[in-house]
Amino acid sequence: WAITKYEYDKNGNTTKIITPKGFEIGRVYDVIDRVIEQYEKDEINNIFRSHVYKYDKASNIIVLSEYSGKDARLINKKYSSENDYNIKALDRYEKSKENKKLLKELKFEEDKRSKGYTYDSQDRLTHFKNISGNTTRLIYDKNDRIIKQILPEQYDETTDDGLGTTYVYNLKGQVIQVKNALAETVTRNTYDPKGNMKTSIDGENNKVEYTYTLLGQIKDIVTPNSRKENKKAQSYKYDARGNITGITEGNGNQTSYMLDDWGRIIQIVTPEGTAEKYTYDYAGNIVTTTDANGGTITYSYNSLGQVSEIKDQEGNSEYFYYDEEGNLSKQLDRNENIVDRIYNIDKNIVSVKAYKNHKKTIEEISKEQKILNIIDQRYNYNEDGTLKNAYTGNMLYEYSFNAEGMLESKSASGKTLLNYDYDKNNNIKTIKDITGKSSIYRYDYANRVKEIKDNSENTVVNYDYFKNDNIKSINYGNGLKSNYSYDGDSNVESLVTVTSTGEVLVDYSYAYDLNGNRIEKVSSKHKNNYTYDSMNRLKDSSYDGRQESFTYDKVGNRLTKTTNGITDRYVYNVKNQLKELHQDSGINHFTYDKQGNTIKEESNLGANTFEYNNLNQQVKAITKEGNTLVSRYDTEGLRCEIEENEKLTKFIFHKENVLVETDNDYNCISRFTRGYEVVAADIANGELGSNRYYYTQDEQGSTVYITDKEQQIKNKYCYDAFGNVLESTEDVHNRITYVGQQFDGITNQYYLRARFYNPVIGRFTQEDVYRGDGLNLYAYCGSNPVGYCDPSGYMNCDPKKNAWNDYLNKHKGEEKDIAQLKDEYYKSKGIEPSTVRTSNKTPTDKLRSLWEGYTGEKSSNEIHHGLPEKYKEWFEDKRMEVNSGEYFFDLPKDVHRLKDGNGIHTNNSPLGKEWNTIWHEFKRDRPNATKEQILAKLNKMAKKAGIEKYRAVLKK
Repeated sequence: WAITKYEYDKNGNTTKIITPKGFEIGRVYDVIDRVIEQYEKDEINNIFRSHVYKYDKASNIIVLSEYSGKDARLINKKYSSENDYNIKALDRYEKSKENKKLLKELKFEEDKRSKGYTYDSQDRLTHFKNISGNTTRLIYDKNDRIIKQILPEQYDETTDDGLGTTYVYNLKGQVIQVKNALAETVTRNTYDPKGNMKTSIDGENNKVEYTYTLLGQIKDIVTPNSRKENKKAQSYKYDARGNITGITEGNGNQTSYMLDDWGRIIQIVTPEGTAEKYTYDYAGNIVTTTDANGGTITYSYNSLGQVSEIKDQEGNSEYFYYDEEGNLSKQLDRNENIVDRIYNIDKNIVSVKAYKNHKKTIEEISKEQKILNIIDQRYNYNEDGTLKNAYTGNMLYEYSFNAEGMLESKSASGKTLLNYDYDKNNNIKTIKDITGKSSIYRYDYANRVKEIKDNSENTVVNYDYFKNDNIKSINYGNGLKSNYSYDGDSNVESLVTVTSTGEVLVDYSYAYDLNGNRIEKVSSKHKNNYTYDSMNRLKDSSYDGRQESFTYDKVGNRLTKTTNGITDRYVYNVKNQLKELHQDSGINHFTYDKQGNTIKEESNLGANTFEYNNLNQQVKAITKEGNTLVSRYDTEGLRCEIEENEKLTKFIFHKENVLVETDNDYNCISRFTRGYEVVAADIANGELGSNRYYYTQDEQGSTVYITDKEQQIKNKYCYDAFGNVLESTEDVHNRITYVGQQFDGITNQYYLRARFYNPVIGRFTQEDVYRGDGLNLYAYCGSNPVGYCDPSGYMNCDPKKNAWNDYLNKHKGEEKDIAQLKDEYYKSKGIEPSTVRTSNKTPTDKLRSLWEGYTGEKSSNEIHHGLPEKYKEWFEDKRMEVNSGEYFFDLPKDVHRLKDGNGIHTNNSPLGKEWNTIWHEFKRDRPNATKEQILAKLNKMAKKAGIEKYRAVLKK
């Protein structure tokens, strides 16, 4: 059983929530039922936080103060006792006097960690001051629309103004122009008579056009490149209910979608005519996925709609178990590995233990010492919930955070690995690493990286930009300069790198098809051509006379690779695992464990073997030549150490990227300066210290040249499309090569955080645990490595990736499941993840439990969200999640989904149309509306729609 307990005051306000694991959330109200104090208590993990709210006469929050630990307990006692209306007023007064005296004796300083909010006479938020005292300023026109937003770095308190982003509106309140803080016009929009965006023009006058159906759905998109050929970049088809049934891309290839009566996709038909199939249970959960080769994966769920079992194509199962609060607490994989997880009140992991299934508890196993491969990771948190330290094996990380929750320092074994300092906009200002050296970052008024200097104030690199934020030039500290130009679709059109004397190192020009696939890359020294099939997979490529062609099966597995007339053939099993590679030299055999990890690659010359730990991280590789690579991982899921033939190397990461490479004693081997890519490295030079070298990349971020301070070439690289090195010369140590990633010379594989990538076969060596990127779990970038990369090992990405993809690529290397990473993503957006436990496929009972868990009230009717899904990304930018319990409706049946009535979610009903129209106009007229303003609008709309039992509340 999972029991959540609630307590209420006389007015029906929720005063206490005790979660199934005993975590406690309490609220104190004033005489008009406003929350004035809320605390969160996790005694198991020593977390205690208090938030105090102060209001103006219009009930706008003007101060939000945060406390933790002893301070939080004191402030909670003060507010709980002084606002206990179950006791007499005189007693409350006496308690107030006692509290005041106690706090004075303790020299307690209230509001020392406070956020401030200022409103104008029309209750519009005009100033937001964070805990550090930095102010964001909002300026409005007479119609309540934001016309200027000033970030803290540009805000001038004396004039109450500064440089900022400005907005211009038309007579209908639609944004028609946006200028950045440099006064550059970055966006211009036009609209049709129905209010749909007709054109959008960026700062470099590149225009995208949109046409719509009669119901306001996007029908066609025309980009600058497609306009030149009088074609459409993308077209959409819909059924009578508004569901997408077909997409035609720029090259004319169509993907079709077959839907069931509930509008769920049951079949996807590709341009080649192959089909993926999906089935669902009555709750809307996916039960089976079947790829075009007939391989079926089956999913089972518990009563709350959480995945409880995944059965692969060969019938091997992986099991998932959850604690009382819905967190993944135990996982049994197909290799009989067990992973136990424990969480705190914030749903952050407290411990991870991974071990083999011996039908006994981990304590029994440990006592008997029957296995050595127990992974034990522990995470301790400060009283405010920030991470204090994390331990695994012999590695202990210690962390500290500033008042804004930004990482301030990271230490290990008593040594400070990294120190951070931030500007008023919370951009990284300096990074100081274990070597004692710093990288100093400076930003322009548009909040873009402008310059990076070292701690001696020497410029390492600076950037220039076009008005649409594309990089215009990169100027290196040794005098090299890379100049970029782009076509109308923001594809790189030319890249020229020259020395200070005008000598050309790189002079690439590029051409693309209407899907943005690169079809030509030409320089004075090289010429590459590419063609693609209807699925946008690389079909042919040429490199200075080297001809390659590829064929694929129905799910995208490479069947043949022909190089200058010599053909390699590939054989797969039902799980899309490569089993045999037939070459002229013989047959290579591949063996996998039940979890899908490659454990052996065998040829007539010998075998490469691979070993994995209980978290399925590759920990050892032995090549047929007898070379050994041992890998070790930290609590962040990153490879922090390797042993190459017993030679130890350590890595220190900034986020997901290597910043410093050291030996066993933390003596520096390489220290990187990172901008958008690696721009320079200080590489050890024996007893002489280190020398600085500069990295020049191609359009994909692959290292092509490394030069010294005199601009002399030291290293040079040339790659094929899949990352195999065709030519190289190396005079200095370097691991950062193809698409800016680490190359392991012993295994000839790339370390991509979650998995390793083998460029020879163009595939990952392990299954993808993220199931949202296609049914082929081994494919690398959909077999289109020219246009995409995958630095996380989980998801293809390109320069146009969305916010979630960006977050995932930064954090998916961590040993956490997708659901947990999704929670952390919501936190990064300011959304309370505990409220985000639903989707359109969530059962009704689950919706009700989420509702009741959030509001502390019983639902009486039908639960549904009030914020429209079509504007999901816009709401997320406002720190709001449309499927959060925070914004649910307790809807009377006469205003919900009526087949023949006037329901909000009834297709084409008057009320449904009005609801969508109101939100469309609100988003159009107030693109920069705050969370509070959106919630106020939601309340007004609910009242207008006659929803008397509307219950959505803003969580304090």
